[in-house]
Amino acid sequence: MKVLLYFVAALLSFIIFMAVLTPAAVVWRLISDEVSIPNLQVYQVSGTLWNGQAELKYRQFPISSLHWEIDPLSLVYGDIELEFLISGDSHEFSGEALLGHSRVAIVNLRGTLGSRYINDVSRSQGYTISGEFEVRDVNLATDFRLFNDAGGRVYWSGGRIVSLNEPGTRVWDLPSLEGDLDLVDSSVELLIHREQASVVDIRLKPDGWMSVTIKGRLLSLAKLPLPSATGMQDTVLEFEEKVFWPRKSSGEYFEHD
Repeated sequence: MKVLLYFVAALLSFIIFMAVLTPAAVVWRLISDEVSIPNLQVYQVSGTLWNGQAELKYRQFPISSLHWEIDPLSLVYGDIELEFLISGDSHEFSGEALLGHSRVAIVNLRGTLGSRYINDVSRSQGYTISGEFEVRDVNLATDFRLFNDAGGRVYWSGGRIVSLNEPGTRVWDLPSLEGDLDLVDSSVELLIHREQASVVDIRLKPDGWMSVTIKGRLLSLAKLPLPSATGMQDTVLEFEEKVFWPRKSSGEYFEHD
């Protein structure tokens, strides 16, 4: 019996040892087709499965470097728990992630995002922004059908928004703003406010649609005239955009243009 126990212990130790040293690039090649995310490119994967690095590029935004470290004990419960750091030109974020068979969660996300990161993309769309964004203690969770949790704070230092689409350049100066992240009717809501008065309401729905509602107070802060008979808390502009496509039950994403 002791011989059998020693053999099992040795076999488990060997399996764990080999898993720890498994190159991350090999694992990524095996699973990349199953976990691919639309518009996200992953390349230059290196290191090991437990402690690795990769480079990410989402749409036209600048390249980000990803570093992760997995907690081996989390595998005992059938999940993967890891710490991660995403950094690059004018941005840095860190936090923890939980990856399960039917649930993904981001915990204690924190970091900063400089305007230069945004302007690399927004400039081609006709506007630029100054200042810095900061996120603190952000939590997000989904079971791939619905959002299950959302919370945290977002801060913007304030600054200048420049529109390049008009016949002449237009400039608006805005004060610092804060945002509260919450879960509302299965949607992730970011309520942006100034001194507790709402200025913008952003909602991300489980079907991938994001709605943005702009209040009259934002125009007032930018020293723009309000439309006739419009109050500070009245909606002056509202629009929607599809920002992601939910997964099929097979793990793939619905096709889109």
